[in-house]
Amino acid sequence: MLLQALLHPSKPDPYAGCTADVLLSGLAGTRLGATPGKRFRYSNLGAGLLGLALARRAGTEYETLITREICAPLGMTDTVVTVDGTRSERSAQGHARRGRPAAPWHLADLAGAGGLHSTATDLVAFVRAQLDGGPAELAEAIRLSRAVEHPTSSFAWVHLGWMAHRLHPRQGAHLQIWHNGGTGGFSSFVGFDPEKRLAVIALGNTRRPVDRPAFDLLRTLQAERAAEPN
Repeated sequence: MLLQALLHPSKPDPYAGCTADVLLSGLAGTRLGATPGKRFRYSNLGAGLLGLALARRAGTEYETLITREICAPLGMTDTVVTVDGTRSERSAQGHARRGRPAAPWHLADLAGAGGLHSTATDLVAFVRAQLDGGPAELAEAIRLSRAVEHPTSSFAWVHLGWMAHRLHPRQGAHLQIWHNGGTGGFSSFVGFDPEKRLAVIALGNTRRPVDRPAFDLLRTLQAERAAEPN
């Protein structure tokens, strides 16, 4: 796999060498394992290449594109790729196993795979747009992101950028749309229910995934909302 060849797990910054030249050179020798659209496999490389392609199509850098097209309309002023100035002073310290400090990763031109740094406040604005439909300039994109749907099982599917499933009827049959992530010393989760209009955002500054407590909280909130009188 191209990404495995590029990745150096023993290094503290394993994706730093993923420049556009290296990515595109490796891509030229990559063979697809299935016909596009026929099978789903999660791919950090795919997400990173999509970010690179969109930025090149727009004639700009990935960070500039994200800021202009998404962050600015939503008022997300603290969501960036490059952390500098006062943001450096405010950034949380990541931790590896046993609480050891971990250096942040720099994903180079693979930034679309997880190179954004953000805050809980900005993520609230992002999720609120998913629940409310967003401002006029983003409404169609938000709608299309969930209109595209690829089933992965009888109760789960993927959208563009989102995973989704419906809980078993014994658990309330609630809808959960979510995505998680992790880099060196950090983990994250965003999940929401557009039917019950509620969401959970969890950010951790360790390598330990925050998925389980976040899902537990989301299920609890859904059950409480369902029990409320109409």
